[in-house]
Amino acid sequence: MACSLTNFKEFNPEKSRIRVSRVVYEGRNYPVIDCDGKCPAGDPQCVYYCPTGCLVYVSKKQAVDMNYELAIKRQIQPVFKFIAPWKWKYPWRPWPK
Repeated sequence: MACSLTNFKEFNPEKSRIRVSRVVYEGRNYPVIDCDGKCPAGDPQCVYYCPTGCLVYVSKKQAVDMNYELAIKRQIQPVFKFIAPWKWKYPWRPWPK
């Protein structure tokens, strides 16, 4: 919704450049982003406002490193199944067993 608000000044999912494509036989949803990262507002607003931190605008190497970091931190803190550790900076600790 941040995309449509930035580009068209309205909350309209049909005008957003981010869509979700459902692949039924896999039982998964995939984001389809129809932009080149050149947002009229500067940095892509969708990345800034993504509540979970799933959208990132980085180089391929940085994305691989972030994915590795997420895999490690998911083993330590269960909440990282729902949010990305780089979105919400907080000194997360392992939960007691």
